[in-house]
Amino acid sequence: MAGERGPMCTGGGKPVCTGPDRPGYASSMIRLASGAIGLKFDDCLTPQCGLSSGFSSYFTESIDEGNTWSAPVQITRPGTPANATWMIQTHTGRIVLANEYAFVTPSTARHSTMNLCTVFYSDDEGKSWGESSESLFLFGGAGSRIHSTEVPCVVETANGRLLMFMRTELQRLAQSYSDDDGEHWSEVELNGLVASHSEVWLARLPSTDDLLCVWNQVSGEEMARGYYRARLSSAISHNGGEKWERFRTIMQSPGMQAVGRIDDHAPPGFFRSGSASPPVGQIHEDGFRSVRAPRVVFVGDIAYMVYHDRGFDQQGEPTHHTWKLCAMPGSFF
Repeated sequence: MAGERGPMCTGGGKPVCTGPDRPGYASSMIRLASGAIGLKFDDCLTPQCGLSSGFSSYFTESIDEGNTWSAPVQITRPGTPANATWMIQTHTGRIVLANEYAFVTPSTARHSTMNLCTVFYSDDEGKSWGESSESLFLFGGAGSRIHSTEVPCVVETANGRLLMFMRTELQRLAQSYSDDDGEHWSEVELNGLVASHSEVWLARLPSTDDLLCVWNQVSGEEMARGYYRARLSSAISHNGGEKWERFRTIMQSPGMQAVGRIDDHAPPGFFRSGSASPPVGQIHEDGFRSVRAPRVVFVGDIAYMVYHDRGFDQQGEPTHHTWKLCAMPGSFF
């Protein structure tokens, strides 16, 4: 890459990364096929630093195990608020970075937001970037209505297809496939995985090349009681995401049951939870725990999962609010 190399990550709070006169937040790091480390970090467009107020995403690499970093290259469109999520590198060497846009329309009553997803990609290990042709969102019945897709996660299947999962407010996960390394994508569809409005993680099991999905699997009845981000489940696909099996509970809040697959036979429907925890009076005597936003990385046969953990006591008072790390053998799934 062009530009001088210099220290990149400072650590110790916010901002956690710095570039040449540019603060940012490290959010995705991968080992590239060349052996270098690739890092995607985000720069706030406004002091509020939220999705609707905007991020710009940049790529930098280190060829000396993180001691120095190349001059950042902008990935996202200049001045356009974006929420680029996580990178992968495919078997062709292409870097693929899923992305979400949030378009906010002011109105007299409230702000209305429409979210849709795209993909950025690079064929020269981050020196230059392109964007997918399609913007991915969900059509309602007979195309009469559209719905947002949010926080996309992409995985490469064993046969070289790309699969994207996205969260929705329709009690199911949305998905799309790409057969050309991310340039074009199939029409978005809801799949059969019952889900709350929360982030999902896709990965490949290194030992088998099967797909792993980790997400908040919650029934409509549980969401109505306020337990919408209170169980992390996993499932495995042997055929590139066409079918999911081996459902199991990784962890859940007091007041919930460890379950296998939840089969909700009601048709998908809009549901937005009104609070982070159940109402007082419906919280278990041992309190409530929200477990969400999983990220899973395999080192050998060990799966390391980072997730957000938030707790409340029976009176609804916060007890903790933090990120946690757990490790488990790959055979757990």
